[in-house]
Amino acid sequence: MTVTTQGRRAASRLGGRHVEIPDSRMLIPLDNLRAQGQLRRFITSTGTGRI
Repeated sequence: MTVTTQGRRAASRLGGRHVEIPDSRMLIPLDNLRAQGQLRRFITSTGTGRI
């Protein structure tokens, strides 16, 4: 089972969603500067109102 498949399964079981950001590892804002906007939108869409 791939990491992507595991992520999708975990997200569906927990009522969440799985989002992949290419060319990134643990520190997304440092690994892929172009993904910062996508990461910000994902975090703010959680409804916590915080980043």
